[in-house]
Amino acid sequence: MFALSITLFVALCAIVVDISFYWVATLRVQRAADAAALAGAVYLPGDTTTAYSVARTSATENGYPDGGDVTVTPVQDAGDPRQLDVTISANVPAFFARVVGITSFPVTRAAKGVYVLPVPMGSPLAYYGVGDFSVNTVTTVTNPHTDVSRPGYTSSSGAWSSPERGWLTGTSASRFTTSSSNGQRQAWTAFNIPSISGSTLDGLVVSFNAKVSTASSACRVQAELSWNGGSSWANVPLETGTLTTGNNVNYTLGSASALAAWGNNHTWAAGDFANNRLQVRLTYLKGSGCGTLSLNTMLVTVHSHTVSTTSSMTTTHGVSDGGTFLASQGGWGAIITKGGNEQNGDAYAPANNGGYSPANNAKYDASGYMYVTQLPSGGTVKVFDPGFCAMGSNGVAGSMGAGDHWIGSSGTPVSTYYTLWNTNGKVGLPAAWTQVYTSGTKFENQKGYDPANTAPNVADGSGPSGATDSCDVYHNTWWTLPTGALGGGTYVLQVQTSKTRPPASSADASINDGTNAENMWAIEIVGSGANVYGNGRMTVYNNLQASGAGQQFYLAKIDQVTGIGKTALIDLFDPGDLGSGANGVLQIFSPDGGTPHAVTFDYTTDGNCVAGRSDDCSGTGVSQIQTSKNGSSSFNNTWIHISTPLGNTYGQAGGLWQGGWWQIVYTTPQGGNDTTTWQVSVVGNPVHLLVP
Repeated sequence: MFALSITLFVALCAIVVDISFYWVATLRVQRAADAAALAGAVYLPGDTTTAYSVARTSATENGYPDGGDVTVTPVQDAGDPRQLDVTISANVPAFFARVVGITSFPVTRAAKGVYVLPVPMGSPLAYYGVGDFSVNTVTTVTNPHTDVSRPGYTSSSGAWSSPERGWLTGTSASRFTTSSSNGQRQAWTAFNIPSISGSTLDGLVVSFNAKVSTASSACRVQAELSWNGGSSWANVPLETGTLTTGNNVNYTLGSASALAAWGNNHTWAAGDFANNRLQVRLTYLKGSGCGTLSLNTMLVTVHSHTVSTTSSMTTTHGVSDGGTFLASQGGWGAIITKGGNEQNGDAYAPANNGGYSPANNAKYDASGYMYVTQLPSGGTVKVFDPGFCAMGSNGVAGSMGAGDHWIGSSGTPVSTYYTLWNTNGKVGLPAAWTQVYTSGTKFENQKGYDPANTAPNVADGSGPSGATDSCDVYHNTWWTLPTGALGGGTYVLQVQTSKTRPPASSADASINDGTNAENMWAIEIVGSGANVYGNGRMTVYNNLQASGAGQQFYLAKIDQVTGIGKTALIDLFDPGDLGSGANGVLQIFSPDGGTPHAVTFDYTTDGNCVAGRSDDCSGTGVSQIQTSKNGSSSFNNTWIHISTPLGNTYGQAGGLWQGGWWQIVYTTPQGGNDTTTWQVSVVGNPVHLLVP
């Protein structure tokens, strides 16, 4: 009985102790699998090798090294490339169960970790941030002037006979002025040349009709010019060719295209051709065998020109890149300088919050904005109008060019920095990125303006106060980052206006601190299958055309795996600064069902909203928000938080338009321009476990 009782007692202990220990061990294995799945998922979808390695390392740190009687199996999920499935199998030792021959209990537990990346924003294409492009086209017309005159005369030593007849028109044989002695001179003046003030001088030609009574190869006439009534003479006299005995032979001296033919000891001006200032002096060079010189019909012809310009504005809905037209996406990529104010529409790059409390921008982020670029092997990155060059209003709805402008004092220097990073397949881990290129000082301390496209000071040429009439060579054109052909993969182009440009240095501390300006640009990725998009947040400068029809802007891509059963959160900062008298209505369009359509949504705002100026400060089940009413907005310096449920059937019936691209539709009958910051996310932790 005692022996049988001992056996029963051991069996009861096995049930209590071994099964309890087994239960505790399964919890430990589950926690290890959970930790491994979470640790490795952040490397997906780009780097499965590292994801698997990190998962196994995490399992080891939690007591389950892969090997022996422990098996750790990480696998990228077949249905969702951002999901890591980790299975851990191990043996739990038995204690009292050994009496009946059981030495261990097998245990297997699995976990599913998902890394939800920031949603792509702004563009499903190979370019981002192209808006409407307006420029003044300046047409230059050259207007030539030819002023032919007849001279009076003035006598001088050795005067020719009848010198007044040198001006006569016609070729009457009886109306000549004559000279028969070698070296005889005669000067003519009072040419009655019309005023050429304001013209550019091109040349001067003296022509006359002459003959000699008997001829030889030595017979010539020399001509000289004076610009001050005979006190000084041009230092190059010109000579005719050989004179002949024939009537009506015309001799021409000088050039219609160059005054330099007469010498270089004087810079000619319009006043030199006034009566009694311009003189033409002829000298008879009578050589052997030459008879009497007879002169008829002397003329002076002044050649000049004026330049007239006409300016006309042209607008294209997009820009060209080497023959490929990139259609407008509605707005330009934008960033405001560190010294600016967030109330102008950029929520993160400016450090100030002027006029609001607190005065400093609590959301200021020196790192600027990140744009994810999917590059094929051999791809390149280009930026349109990367530097700062101040532009004026197009007088219709927005700004000329890409729209660069000072918001505060003009003439203060603007610095913009572009850095290209290779993410090494880890978009969500900036610490793992490697720098490929940085623009450094290339677009630093710029304060130029475009004189052809800056209003209102174009006419007098003064431009904005303190600015310089010069822009970098990439103004209104494309700049290719000098990286050469890049390897395929995921890269990030970082755009900043703050002191942290690589490489950081103490000298950068004041970069853009005192400047309030906005720089606009666009990005293009060159290569088959390339694309680029904002990484979770972006600032956009919208050129909004005057139109009763809504203008559509790509907002964000929420695919089915990311969105099904969840809620989309759309944050818009400072919409509605459209200008005096303007109205604006904003709608959200969903891609669900394969066709974009307006959705109802709920929204709230922060404490800066002023109800009634254009709309309420919150709404439930609304289909639109009026951001501006007769030029007044409720949402200045205000975040609008929009939420809309995606539903458990999101993307199942009819699919998703363009793979899940949501849109903002902005209706602005009077047009305008508006800088806004956009953010989109999906409710749920970026890295989380899926519960079976």
